[in-house]
Amino acid sequence: MIAMTTAASAGASPARRPLAAAAQWKVGDCFTDANVDVDEVTLSSAVPCTKDHTVQIVGGAELPAALASAPLTTLTDTKSAVRPQLAAFAKQTCSASAVVENLYPKQAKALAALFEKNGVTDDWMVPAAGRMGWVLPEAASFDAGAKALLCVFEPDADIGSGRTAGDIRKISTRDPLATLRLCFDFNAENTGQDFQPCDKVHDGERLIFFPMSVSGKPADVTAWQDADWAPYDAVCAEFAAVLVGAKRADFKVRADTNAPDPIVDGTRFFNCQTYPTKKTAAIPAGVIMTGAGKAKIKFAKT
Repeated sequence: MIAMTTAASAGASPARRPLAAAAQWKVGDCFTDANVDVDEVTLSSAVPCTKDHTVQIVGGAELPAALASAPLTTLTDTKSAVRPQLAAFAKQTCSASAVVENLYPKQAKALAALFEKNGVTDDWMVPAAGRMGWVLPEAASFDAGAKALLCVFEPDADIGSGRTAGDIRKISTRDPLATLRLCFDFNAENTGQDFQPCDKVHDGERLIFFPMSVSGKPADVTAWQDADWAPYDAVCAEFAAVLVGAKRADFKVRADTNAPDPIVDGTRFFNCQTYPTKKTAAIPAGVIMTGAGKAKIKFAKT
């Protein structure tokens, strides 16, 4: 099942009863055979995350008895009587506050507090090419005892690098993650941004995505003035201070949103991004602001 836009246990690896050998799973595993749109992953298709894959487990939990006793076909039937119960369990298990410990172990407590403060629940995204969601094991594994709901990151080869290889748990480190992490260059007209691998010189880095209310704001984002953007920039600055590890005068933090996207339940999906304050400065190849703290950076030139 797709999380609203783009995703988890309270611990690093959920406790669960022993499973058949072919039905085992753990946080961090990557799989080639999965379809998030139909809620399924084939647990026998595990591959190293250094190879292209379809999903990576970022959390999960054993199904409660009432759901574990239902047939898989019933659980995956969007019109079944138990589907609302499954959806509610998925929302809790794969909430932002639950899964964040597996993706940002050092910053998890601070990020969870910011999620709660800003009403961020299951609808958020790490700064990577892909989306969050949840799946159930395929029939063979489910029948073998893998009665679990798995929170997943689904990388998207159509965004950026064209590859899906990489361990998304490194998103909290300073690894450039050239196939996944989202860095960018401002385009020549300075009217938008183009993907740029983080292991190359780049103008900026995206830090995190989540929805914020746009109640009272002009429907046309292109008509927003600085005062309209200010509260969103302020929220992004709070998240950036945690993710970067410091407030830096040599970097700006700004909120951005894709103007053509529709408003959903009174919210827009924003990305928090950072780039050098000096207009002629660029971030050197391989330098990542996530976790940079107060480290001195020798800027490249745009």
